[in-house]
Amino acid sequence: MVSVDPLIHSSKASVKYKNSICRRLNCQCENCLRCYLFALHQLAVFNLLLFAMPNSPGEQQKIFDRLRRRMLEPLPGAKAQYRLAPSHRPGPEMNPGPSAPVKQAGVLLPLFYRAGALRICMIRRPEESGPHSRQIAFPGGRREDSDADLQATALRETTEEIGLAIPPDNVAGALSSLYVAPSQFYVEPFVALILAPDQYRADEEEVAEVLEFQLQDFAKSENFRIEEWIVRGFRTTVPHFRIDGETIWGASAMMLAELLEILKDCGLKLF
Repeated sequence: MVSVDPLIHSSKASVKYKNSICRRLNCQCENCLRCYLFALHQLAVFNLLLFAMPNSPGEQQKIFDRLRRRMLEPLPGAKAQYRLAPSHRPGPEMNPGPSAPVKQAGVLLPLFYRAGALRICMIRRPEESGPHSRQIAFPGGRREDSDADLQATALRETTEEIGLAIPPDNVAGALSSLYVAPSQFYVEPFVALILAPDQYRADEEEVAEVLEFQLQDFAKSENFRIEEWIVRGFRTTVPHFRIDGETIWGASAMMLAELLEILKDCGLKLF
C-alpha cells in the first residue's frame, strides 16, 4: 500500500505549490494558486445552471448536446490538469511518457442527476490492489484485445466493476489522456451522461466501495486542500479534494480539474 502521510497544511506549502505550477506550465503569473482558489470560490457562490436539476429530459438532452459539442473542441488539457498535480509530477513538456509502448487503459466519468444535483460516480480500490490501493478512482481498466478502442474499454470495465451497462451513445467525449507513472498506464478518460443508477453491483475483487459525489462540492474552496505528504518515500506537495471525509488526489483529481473547466465552458459562467 502506498505510504501517504499529511505533514503540513500551511501557507508555506501553498507558496511552494504555486511556484511549481508556474515553472511546470511556463506561466508568468505570480498568483496561479490564488486565482484558482478564487475561481473555485466563484463556482460555489453562484447558482450555476448546470448544477441545477433540469425540469425535463429535453433539458437534460440540451445539456448533453452542449457538453458533446464542447468536447469536440480543443480541450483545456494540461493547463487545467496540472492545477491538481502533485509537485513530484513533472509537467507534460518534461514528461511525455516513455518512448516504448506501454499499457493502455480507459476510464469512465459517469454524470447523472439525483436529488436535484449533478453527481459523479467514483470507486474506492480495494486493499492491496497495487500502487493505487484504497485510492478513490473512476471505473475503468486495461484495454483488452477484444476492445475496439479505449472507449469500449471504459464501458466494458464499468459494466464489469460496478454493474452499469452504458450505451456508447451516452458518451459525450474524451478528456485529455494522462500517463500514470506508478502503474505505467496511458489512461484515456471518457465522460458520459446517464440516468441515475438504481443500484450498483460492485465486483469485490476490483471495487471496495462505490461512491457518489455532487459535482458542486468539487467547486467549493473549503473542499480544496494543499498539504505536504510522504508519497512512496518522498516528501511532496499534494493539492487534492477532501469531500465527505474522502480524499481525491493524483490522476483522478487531475481529470476532475479538466472536467470542471469544460463544464464551465458549457455555461457555468464564473464572472
